[in-house]
Amino acid sequence: MFSIRQVRFTAERKSNQPSVTSTSVFSFIYLTGGELTVQSDGNCFNCFPGQILLIPQNKGYSFTDINEAKGYIGSFSLSILPDVNSVITLRKPYLKVFWFDEAIFVNELLKMMTRAYRSKRETLVSKELDLLLTMVGVSDEGIANPLVTGFLKAIQDDSRPIRFADDYANECGVSLNWLNRVVRRESGNSVSSWIDQARISRAKSLLKDTEMPIIDIAVAVGLDDQSYFARFFKRHCGTTPSEYRSSIVNKH
Repeated sequence: MFSIRQVRFTAERKSNQPSVTSTSVFSFIYLTGGELTVQSDGNCFNCFPGQILLIPQNKGYSFTDINEAKGYIGSFSLSILPDVNSVITLRKPYLKVFWFDEAIFVNELLKMMTRAYRSKRETLVSKELDLLLTMVGVSDEGIANPLVTGFLKAIQDDSRPIRFADDYANECGVSLNWLNRVVRRESGNSVSSWIDQARISRAKSLLKDTEMPIIDIAVAVGLDDQSYFARFFKRHCGTTPSEYRSSIVNKH
């Protein structure tokens, strides 16, 4: 999931701006002009042009003081990212200041992300978002348990098939209950949820970017039974793998 839109606020419209309740996605706010105060997680953040406020999962936010603010508001889920990013460990809102040259580049990057989002170019959006988050970085307070980072890297390792939860727990040298507890605490999602997301993400990528037979794609995502893979994919995406591939071909 990903969304982005350009926004413009004035003080007169402040009372009309709804508060955003906590969600299972990350949010970001970037200003290109004016000033804006955002309240999130019990803190107030004064945002100015050239600054981006990154708000983690399960944290809501609301706007308080608004002074001719304009810029971008967006949200995303981790499943859209092409690789593990340090943002997965973020547990508090994080305000990043970009210096002059960086801010100019970020402005252009957000323009490109908006165009790619409107034209539904998911792969391009994914790469541009990953670049933005790499520029933002995360403070040392956000560094997660290495057990979680290792698990997330393992499920996104394209060099080998995605496996089952017990396999990853054994590889990490812990019980599945312990791995699930730590992963849920650090990321907000269960081990099985992360594995399902990884399977869908890899399957979509292979269906779009290769001519690999569907049975081979099923094996690559750790589901050797093609019929079960088709049902799994349809349950998560609302369409079968064959229909998804055909829709991509017809779109292009």
